Parts: sequence; C-alpha cells; structure tokens
Amino acid sequence: MKTWFIRFIAAILFSYISLGLSFYAYYVQPSIPLINTFIPYFSVLEPHLAAYKFQNLYTIEKFLDNSTRSDFLLDFSKADLKYKDSVVNLAVSDNLILEDRLKRWRKFKIIDDSNEIRAEFKLHGSSLYPYTMGYESFTIKSDMPVNGRVKFKLITGLEMDFNNIFYNYCGRLMNLITEDTGDIVVTNSMGDYRDFFQYSVFDEDYLEQEFDLYNAKILRRLTFNSGRSNWHSSMLDGVSYNLDLDSISKKSLNLWNTFLSSPEDTHFDPTYMGRFFALLQLYNFPHQIVGNNDKWVLSQDSLFYPVFREEAGPYKMTAGDIENNEIFYNYYNSESLDTYKKILVSLDVFKNRNLAFKHLIEMQDLILNSYDSIYNLHKEKHKSFGPNYLKTSLDKQRIKSILKNNLEIVKNYLDSGYTIIIYDGDVLRIKSSRKNTIRVGIGSDFINFDPIME
Repeated sequence: MKTWFIRFIAAILFSYISLGLSFYAYYVQPSIPLINTFIPYFSVLEPHLAAYKFQNLYTIEKFLDNSTRSDFLLDFSKADLKYKDSVVNLAVSDNLILEDRLKRWRKFKIIDDSNEIRAEFKLHGSSLYPYTMGYESFTIKSDMPVNGRVKFKLITGLEMDFNNIFYNYCGRLMNLITEDTGDIVVTNSMGDYRDFFQYSVFDEDYLEQEFDLYNAKILRRLTFNSGRSNWHSSMLDGVSYNLDLDSISKKSLNLWNTFLSSPEDTHFDPTYMGRFFALLQLYNFPHQIVGNNDKWVLSQDSLFYPVFREEAGPYKMTAGDIENNEIFYNYYNSESLDTYKKILVSLDVFKNRNLAFKHLIEMQDLILNSYDSIYNLHKEKHKSFGPNYLKTSLDKQRIKSILKNNLEIVKNYLDSGYTIIIYDGDVLRIKSSRKNTIRVGIGSDFINFDPIME
C-alpha cells in the first residue's frame, strides 16, 4: 500500500513537472533543437489545456486575494446578453469569422464610480477564437469619458496585454503616428472580472487631438481572405478603391491609386518613412503592413504616412536579415508590401532608416527599461484577472530576449564594413562600405562622410 502511494505521488509530481516544462518551452521557445521539435506538437494541445486553466497550477498568485478591483462596470441587460450569445452562435455555425454585418450598435450603460453613463457597444474583431474560448471584445462610444475616453476599444486580455502598450509607446518614441498607448483595465465580462486593453478608437478626431492632423483621411483595405492559410491579404490588395471608407474624393482616390503603383517622395516624408522602417525592421515582422492590416493617413497637404500599429510582437532576427530585407518574407504575401519595397529603394529613405537605427541603439537602455516598467505597472491586473498569466510572464522573457537580440543585430549592421582614408597628394579620399554617417577627424577639424550617398 505504501509503495503504491509513493508511486502515485511520484507520478503526479512527474506529470506536474513535465507539464510545467512543456508550458515553459512553448511560451519561452528557447533555442534548444530537441525542444523546438516538440513545440509544434504541444501547440495543438496547449489551447485545450489553457481552456481548462491548467496553466494556473503554476501561478499560485492567481488564487490569492488581492486589492485590485474593477475600473468600471458594463451594465448589460438580459436582452444584450441574449443578443451577444445569438450573434456568436450564428457566426460559429455559418462562418469562420465574425463578419461586420453581424455587429450592431446597442445601447447600454457603464457604471463608473457610481455614475451611470449612457453608451453604445458592438462586438469587435473578426476572429471567432476568443469568443469560442469564452472571451469577448467591444467597440464602445459613451456620452461621458470612461477612463478618459469616449470612443474606445475594449480588447480581451486573451488577445492584447501590456505588450500592446509598449509597442505603441515605442512608436511614440520614434515620433510616428500610432494607436493610443492605452491602459490595462479590469471590468466584468461573461459573469467574471477580466483584464482588457482599453484604447481610443483611431479616427479623424483622434488624429486631430493627438497629432494635429486636420481634414486627414484614414486609408485601409476593406477585404481580406477568410481562409486559414492567408488571413489578412486578398486578391484586391492592389485595387485602389478597395477601401474601408464611406466616401473619398476623386482627387484623393486618384492620388492613392498613383501612390500604390509608383510612390514618389513628393507624396511621402523620407524622414518619417526612415523612422517607420527602422522600428518595423527592429520588430522584423510585417503583420501590420499586410493586406487589410495596412493603414495609412493622407494629410491635407497630400502626404501619405503609414500608421505604426504593431500587434503581433517581434520576430527573432539573424545576421543578414536587414541587408536582405527578410521582413518582407516573414509572413503572408500581399500586394500591400510592394509599395513599401518601392519606398525603401529611395536612397533618402534608406539613409534616414539607418539614422533612425542609430537612434534606436542610443535609446536601447530606455527601450528595455521601459518594457520592464510597463510590465510591472500592469502585472497585478494580468496576474489576478488575465486569462493566462503564466503565458504573459513567460512571454515577457521571450520578447525581451528577442528585443535584445534584434538591437544587437541592428548595431552589428551599422558597425559592419570597412573605411579607408588616404591622402592622394593634397586630396583626402575616403572610401567606406559602412551604412551610417562617419565623423572623420583631420587635425583639429572634423567632417561628416556619408557612404550611402557616395
């Protein structure tokens, strides 16, 4: 009897440790060949384990009392709850996606610090995955500010977390047009309290308030392929009138059509594009510029600005990825990528991209320390109300490791190459294969030599 009991306890401990190591390997993805071959198999099992909260066995804090409370409450009526269930059930039975035609504005109330605020909501997103897992997201517009916002998104913690705040923060550091940095909030959903990423709706009012861009147009493709193999791109990505807009002037549409096929620097800011490419290539993943993810702002002075809206997170870079522009091949193919490829050919953009790379390296400590600070600021809410705090905490390790790696690759890219400085009689000759501006000292004088433009 005693032997049986010992074996039983040993089996439980072995299963507990093995499952924990499996979660760790899947979420952190260490560079260990044997483990890497196992990850694809566990990826099939992980959603089912997560659905039954097995990951919470490794985060004891989840079961402890805490002082964190909801930021506000969503006061849905019984009719609202019935509506939400019916829409999701209809989408699951008929489609692979939650189509826009199924989303309707409905009036409801928000309780914020004992104040009743009149508002409207509709379901958000195209993927049915969070809904089938028992999570939901919303677009909301309210009569009064809720946590400082009247038109905002509430995205389930299953899809977005503190990382999205960090990505938008980095976009602001590089002086790019970005989504709202947002907040992690706690509110009620599906009979429970859960964490959400709350951020302002990106529209013309937001552009005016945040970036002083008046009378601007937001351009985004309307269609996408609902097939599993090619989620965000479609056969219409190269068609100029495939836009998610109620109306657009003929002049603006013609300008957009010309810009897609042959972007000229008279219609974009090379300095802005350089900063955009630098941050985009640091993350090394083109998710945000593929198909209907790709979003541009057309200013009233006829300049196009891509919106930096990182959502998927960084992809580990290897030596040569920047030189070979591997970012364009790390995800689905789409004609939306062609415009970016043509712009990057510009020497002016290329030069500004490398100058922005240098700026990123100079800010390396700030970037990495800010990542830790943003995580620590929202950790308690993720821990107590997140769907998978184990994944969130281990994801942080993985993403920070990738950021360090990619910043080092960028630094090596800038530092690589040779420089030859010789006098040919009275003439100073400089030759370099470097990719950044070189400051050359000649006695007490200094000159800046730009190999890119030579």
